[in-house]
Amino acid sequence: MPSSSGGAPTGVGASCSSSGQPSGSGGGEARASRGGRGGRGTRGRSSGRGRGQGKGRGRSDKSSAVPPTPPLSSSPDVNHLVGTTVRRSFDGTWFDGDISFVNPYYRVTYSDGDISDLTALELRFLADLVFPEATISFHSGDLDGGWSEGTVVEPYRKKHGKVWVPKGHESQASPAHSWLVQFRDGVAAVALPAERKVEERTDNPPGSWMALSN
Repeated sequence: MPSSSGGAPTGVGASCSSSGQPSGSGGGEARASRGGRGGRGTRGRSSGRGRGQGKGRGRSDKSSAVPPTPPLSSSPDVNHLVGTTVRRSFDGTWFDGDISFVNPYYRVTYSDGDISDLTALELRFLADLVFPEATISFHSGDLDGGWSEGTVVEPYRKKHGKVWVPKGHESQASPAHSWLVQFRDGVAAVALPAERKVEERTDNPPGSWMALSN
């Protein structure tokens, strides 16, 4: 799995539309649901993106011959998700959530009546099954353990240091897309953007990841 080293994180700010229409922009920091609106943050159920302590061994990786992928977007277009349903678990129990737009946030109303107000980037993560307690598999490169399964802990914060990226894939060092993940032999902050989500492990470059929660 990834271990400690990598580029210093740089924050990505949030932006939201003031026109009353969904903007598709995401925040650099995860927001818990708005406390005064009965959101999950008031019950210890924050929408959470991810925190982490960056890791890396500083070794060269034969997989680094794969060309770096393009820079990630911190402003995903998620307007098409309005009117659809997402799922996430809280303390091992799964809930369905209906998505609506309440300017300037995307609102998820869960089947138990609880509410989360999210930025576009936070909603993109939730739709991709990235949230605290979720299980993922991350490809850290052949010389750093290959594919490793882990449990998402919480959103990345700058105080947690560097985001780990596979050697030769420095464009993946995006704090706005990073989460703290508990792997079997330690924790690491890794980027889990939609652009690098895959459905199978075969023939995918380091930095790819899969959602294992269902």
